[in-house]
Amino acid sequence: MVFSSSYHVILNTLKSDNGLWFASNNENYKRVWLRDSAWMLMPYILVDNHNEIKKALYGFFGIIRQYKHKLIDGDASFRLPPCYHRDNTPSVVHDYKTGYDASRQNDVIGAWLWIISKIWQRGLYSFSPEELELIQDMVMYLGKIKYWQDKDSGYWEEESDVRASSIGICLSGLLSIERYVVVPDFLIVEGDRAIRQLGHRETPSRYPDAAQLSLIWPFAIYDTVTTNKVLSDIMLQLNREHGCIRYLGDQYYSLYGREMEWSLLQLQLSIIGCPVVISEKIANNNYPEGFYGGTATANPNTPLGWCVAMAWLHELFIGNSLL
Repeated sequence: MVFSSSYHVILNTLKSDNGLWFASNNENYKRVWLRDSAWMLMPYILVDNHNEIKKALYGFFGIIRQYKHKLIDGDASFRLPPCYHRDNTPSVVHDYKTGYDASRQNDVIGAWLWIISKIWQRGLYSFSPEELELIQDMVMYLGKIKYWQDKDSGYWEEESDVRASSIGICLSGLLSIERYVVVPDFLIVEGDRAIRQLGHRETPSRYPDAAQLSLIWPFAIYDTVTTNKVLSDIMLQLNREHGCIRYLGDQYYSLYGREMEWSLLQLQLSIIGCPVVISEKIANNNYPEGFYGGTATANPNTPLGWCVAMAWLHELFIGNSLL
């Protein structure tokens, strides 16, 4: 694969001392979200960049190591914090609508299990015995919290609910990692059952939701029938000129009742193969989180590392399965 230095240069400006990445250089977002860092690591896996992979895994395992005693043996109410300051101390994430703690985000563990499996599969890193033990602990942690029925704040860090995106990403991570560590069968069975029960819905009360795109690509959990329905409805109801909105009625950076248009979601639709026209404003505005509803004005979270990574992935394999 060709190493695309332009995207690397931008991502390098977001690099944290711990080897992971800040979400953005905007002060409110200058923290390390484990989910965002997982996405930012994806293109480096595809271009076989051993150095960045090593640094990112060093940072990730450094955080997981802090909570080893809680992952398996701790209180059943414990949830791995999804966000950190540069010194690896956790940062509480709040629901932007209510102000309540929204740090319960199970998909983070699933995404990293999936990422680790791809690194392992490509022979890009040699995991130590201690790291293998941490990976096994991550698997068992998902069993302890009963991820298939656990209500979490999910991708968008909102009110707790049973979410297809969180369950599906955990299920995908478990399916991917089971060739390398022990994954009890019931973890797969329960996750699959929960996804089937939700059908095409993100939550019992919300549909469509662009978080569901990740269950099509890259985590590949939805079957063909569900994939076709979800894509059709997202394209019809959520795609806009400069991006794709998260869901109808989303108030995050909305303007005059119009939802913010997310850059990375439009790129993700294109990667999946949907007939979208990528807004030139995304690159022209240095890969923002999104645009105020109905305008070409980018919000302050610019550049957003997750969007930069998605643009890089888009360049590498437009319309193809990337990993």
